[in-house]
Amino acid sequence: MASENNNNCLIFPHIPKCSGSSLRVQFESSPLKVYFDYDKPPHDKGFFQKECEKRNRDASMLDFGAFDLVFGHFPIQRYNRKSYQHIALLRHPVERAISHFFYWKNILPESNKLALHRNPVISEIKNGSVGFLDFIRSTKCSSTYSSYLGTMAPEKFLLVGFTEEYENFLNDLSRILKIELTTNVRLRESVKDELDNSELSQARDILKDDIRLYELFYEHWA
Repeated sequence: MASENNNNCLIFPHIPKCSGSSLRVQFESSPLKVYFDYDKPPHDKGFFQKECEKRNRDASMLDFGAFDLVFGHFPIQRYNRKSYQHIALLRHPVERAISHFFYWKNILPESNKLALHRNPVISEIKNGSVGFLDFIRSTKCSSTYSSYLGTMAPEKFLLVGFTEEYENFLNDLSRILKIELTTNVRLRESVKDELDNSELSQARDILKDDIRLYELFYEHWA
């Protein structure tokens, strides 16, 4: 392994649309002992959020110390033992929301029945009845970072990186994990339509809470 800190398990929540999928591919082919947790992530709908909270309670009673790394779509409080170290990779909330919206609109296949079941708004995005701003409002994008990172202060993390400085983050993470991570892994091409300045301005206003949290982390770590 892995960590510089007494061989503790590292906890790395993969916040959606923050370049985590390419990391997952590299972790899967690495010698690390990785527990991948994409089961019951945070959700804006009550039923699915209750499933997430139950999964949090169940996992909080288990010891993942045998693993080098826990990685996936989960809230950070799911793995809250004092012996664990935490890592995060963030993207500016407006850019993250744009990427998420156009992934659902232009890339996610209609055949993905599970995704459509969990997020019925995807079909409305694909048929054009829900636009970018309505997507942000209806999916509570303004609380994505608080859903995944909770109230943990920036200084409590072992490492926090930003997609705008992705290569620097990979260099630091490679050193901590003692593996070689690369920026060369690309799983898909980005397919985004143009958004006008008015939409972007309104998006910044809707996402102000996540932007404030992002800036707090950026001020500490960048």
